[in-house]
Amino acid sequence: MRFLRRGLLLGLVLTLFAMQLSISTLAQQSGTPAAGIPAASEEPLGGRLGGSLASFEALYGPPDFTGDGLIRYDAVTLNGNPTILVVYFDASEVVTRLALVYAARPTNMPDTAGIQAASATVAPTDGACEATAVSTGFGNEVYPCHSAALESVFTADRLITLGVTQGDPGDYSVAVDPLPDAYFELIVQPGTDGASLAPAPVPGAPTAAATPTLAEQYPPLTDPAALMDGDIPLQEGLSFTGDILTLQVAEFGMQYHLGADESLGASSLFQVEVPAQGSADAAVLFVGYNGDASILAIGDTVTVYGVNAGTQCFDNARGDEICQPLIAADMVEQQAS
Repeated sequence: MRFLRRGLLLGLVLTLFAMQLSISTLAQQSGTPAAGIPAASEEPLGGRLGGSLASFEALYGPPDFTGDGLIRYDAVTLNGNPTILVVYFDASEVVTRLALVYAARPTNMPDTAGIQAASATVAPTDGACEATAVSTGFGNEVYPCHSAALESVFTADRLITLGVTQGDPGDYSVAVDPLPDAYFELIVQPGTDGASLAPAPVPGAPTAAATPTLAEQYPPLTDPAALMDGDIPLQEGLSFTGDILTLQVAEFGMQYHLGADESLGASSLFQVEVPAQGSADAAVLFVGYNGDASILAIGDTVTVYGVNAGTQCFDNARGDEICQPLIAADMVEQQAS
């Protein structure tokens, strides 16, 4: 069996009419995935590295914790993940470092694309990072980046003041889990090397929980009808196994936008017939997925791990409106035939 995971896609305008589905598509900016928070400032540093402390509070609201030179938000959603966000700032209240902290490594950060999608939510909007990680004083997996907007903020003198030993004005880095603690962290900070990492980026946070198993994150769905009955909350994790009835894959760099508010962007969509345990009944669930669906085919048996994303409605060939439960898939496991 093989796991397919989410990938980072560019969003372009697309309208397709296969299956008699009328699914509208919307443009999405490249390199700056939308977070589940209020819309970010139009300034390249607003609510991001190098921006003002006030811009973070305007974006995220009052912090859950305030300490010496830092504030902390305990439950923001960045790139689809519940995140502890730690914001470090200097005497002039310029944000000098950020930590994105998780009790366990999120499933949509298995590789470079996932890491850079997550860090882009707090990096300068004009930032660009190397695709290959290096090993530096920041950690064993560090991505060097650069932002023109940061050049006037993190000047050569400013980098020296911050204790950064390598890097030019405008340089910053994303360090992947560099600290020896129970958390999984992404650290975004100036320079390409240095010694300014804090020994504990989550002061006062609860003790990290043990890494949950796949079954704990995505409990098996025993009664598919519970989704339509509203018995399963939105964003609740679940898993199910069934056969693919229909399948559509968008062209490279394009997405479908699904759901009642068209907020779920997906590069592929398919319907899965799922039997109810202990019954001859079955339900059809609509799945939106951003992973590699090129090896999937109609008739394949798959196990889907994802969250309840509401409903997807469309008109069938007779013009009748059909609504099915919509699942935002994090992983799709193809079962052996």
